[in-house]
Amino acid sequence: MFRSARRRLCPDLTARLDPRVAFHRRTSAMVLCSVIAGPAIASPTGSQTSLGASAPIEVIDPRPQNLTSHWWVAQLGTVVDSSTAQGVDRARVLPTDLIRLVDRAWDLSRQAEAKAARGDELGARSSAAQSYFAGAPSVSFDLRRDLPRGVGLPGTQAQSERGKNEWEPGFAAPIWLPGQRDAQRRVIERDREALDATALLARWRLAGEVRDLAWRLRAARAEEILQRGRLDGAQALEADVLRRVTGGDLARTDLWLAQVETRAAQAAVIESKARLDEARVTLASVSGLDDPGIIDEPAPIGDQTFAIDPDKHPLIVAATQAFGAARARLDYASSVRRDNPTFSVTGRFDRDGYDSGYRNTVRMGVSIPLDTASRNAPKIASAAAEAVESEVALYRERRQVLADHNRARLAMQAAASALEQHRQRQLLASDAAGAIERSFRAGERSLPELLRVRSLALDAQLAKELAQIQVGQAIARFNQASGVTP
Repeated sequence: MFRSARRRLCPDLTARLDPRVAFHRRTSAMVLCSVIAGPAIASPTGSQTSLGASAPIEVIDPRPQNLTSHWWVAQLGTVVDSSTAQGVDRARVLPTDLIRLVDRAWDLSRQAEAKAARGDELGARSSAAQSYFAGAPSVSFDLRRDLPRGVGLPGTQAQSERGKNEWEPGFAAPIWLPGQRDAQRRVIERDREALDATALLARWRLAGEVRDLAWRLRAARAEEILQRGRLDGAQALEADVLRRVTGGDLARTDLWLAQVETRAAQAAVIESKARLDEARVTLASVSGLDDPGIIDEPAPIGDQTFAIDPDKHPLIVAATQAFGAARARLDYASSVRRDNPTFSVTGRFDRDGYDSGYRNTVRMGVSIPLDTASRNAPKIASAAAEAVESEVALYRERRQVLADHNRARLAMQAAASALEQHRQRQLLASDAAGAIERSFRAGERSLPELLRVRSLALDAQLAKELAQIQVGQAIARFNQASGVTP
């Protein structure tokens, strides 16, 4: 039963090697990469075998650390020929299925549309900075003349109309201060860079969510396959016990125990199927796909990929660009210390009476607001506070990125260690189950003993399969913590 379930889960591994022999003869790296079906498996001679299409992804420029003395580096890494090491130590290849899945999730989230709308806003602001005037111009029209004959305001004496008439059309527009337009352009450029970094950060976070959901689905699928294997074995055992009860070799209580085991296996299949369906629905709600296939991310290659350059992490890039935009707004508030001057032109056409002609005059003027603390201090203080907050957030995110990276690296180490222990446990339990089953069929062991050891073997098999998945999930989380964005 357990061997058949293992064949369904890892057909490539089962076809090539017996786990009992491979455990002692193959290196840990080869066994691990074979079990989790990584996209590239390297032989001890340095040659590599491709297990699927993949696309190169540019990732963090790492700084080397001396980690070769740790045995788990050999487990998680792929043996790379020295002639090709220069080309892979700064790039990591991600499976095309993962890239396609994240692309679908990104399209479904419609965050690209939100970015495009913000880009249109920045484009409008940039166009406004190219205009001749600092703001919207205005026009005015004033009229002054005598009241009609016999009409007077309350409390005044009505006078006769003498024909006095006066027209004043005018035009006024705010003008740019020296250096104001360039300062505004710098603010727009920083905001555009911050927008691009924010979009990259959103995609990175979405990729982390997709990674977790994909591995949760894979774990649920592995459990469902194992539980179905358990049900097949329980049904076969029940049929065998029924045959032996009919022949008088076993008591009817043994048949009841076998039937209890079959019902428990059926309930476990139903529950695991429900968890699998839930994982599929959750992934479909994010990515639009409920069955993305097997998605295995490559383990870090070489020593240098265990280091990280925080300045290239999407979280740090976004925080850095936000800090740059805040500094640009602070520079703008500090350099533009008064409101825009207003240039005005007014024409005047007037006469004193019916018997006089019109006089035509023009008036031009500039209104210059003064530089006052009541106007500048609040704006500069607000911009300075925003700059300080963004700088504090930058340093906080930097520490968080380094901490997350270290946690992911330690979790990857722990997952590799646990996998070795679970593999040994599974081999021992499988041998014990095989021996007890042969003894049972020979009439040397009781059915309760067989059921107990088969339960232990199933638990060990499930724990090993989940440990294998946890290793792959730890690699995915390490890539996510390193800033690798599909």
